[in-house]
Amino acid sequence: MLGGQPSALRSASVIPVPQLPTDSAPAAPGGPGSTRARLRLGAVLLLGLLAVLYLALAIRLYFFTTTNAVTGGLLGLALAAVGILYGLLTRAVFRQSRVGHIVAIVVCAAAAVLSIVPGMAWPDWLALGTNAIAFVLLLGCVPRRAAR
Repeated sequence: MLGGQPSALRSASVIPVPQLPTDSAPAAPGGPGSTRARLRLGAVLLLGLLAVLYLALAIRLYFFTTTNAVTGGLLGLALAAVGILYGLLTRAVFRQSRVGHIVAIVVCAAAAVLSIVPGMAWPDWLALGTNAIAFVLLLGCVPRRAAR
């Protein structure tokens, strides 16, 4: 041992340490961490929230109707169908289906317009706002066409 260092340390070579990627590196377009992926995640969350909202309203109208039982039941079934549609659209957007994105955009736009009624209560405002925000997010994350 010379100079207080073991002989193995004196003969060791220096190996460069690889640099870790920084956050300033741009992410792949549409890949994990990109703006499109974040928009898609937000759209999936909002579409899932809309599915839950419409299914909850369907249960409320079907089982706890305050008007005619037949009318409440039929409206409950219609809202359940809409909730299931939103669930399927959520799955299509999550799986990055181009057709699913376009259908989701059309459904969100139509639902936003159709949810505007004269005596709007909080579920109507919630549906309107969520559909409008989901519409904007979906516009920003439509998958590109596959190369032919």
